[in-house]
Amino acid sequence: MKDFKAQRTDMLGVIRRIKDLFKGHPDLILGFKDFLPKGYEISTAVEDEPPLKKPYEFEDILTFLNKVQCQSDDHVAKLFHQHPDLLNEFKYFL
Repeated sequence: MKDFKAQRTDMLGVIRRIKDLFKGHPDLILGFKDFLPKGYEISTAVEDEPPLKKPYEFEDILTFLNKVQCQSDDHVAKLFHQHPDLLNEFKYFL
């Protein structure tokens, strides 16, 4: 997320990193879709098909970042309720 904020990666890069971080945990990969801006998808497919991509607006990026930060203590905690070690890693990732 730090690379995304610093514009060193784009949304597709974030998605690739999330899929790598949560490899072997398809429930967590699919749970992350709630944080993606409109027009982006994430799947558990092994092949790296690019998700539907549209030019995103600055407001979309801010909304995405705010959603992740605001929900990280609630929604993400529920998503990781059986994986406390991954919750700690995700908080570090943010």
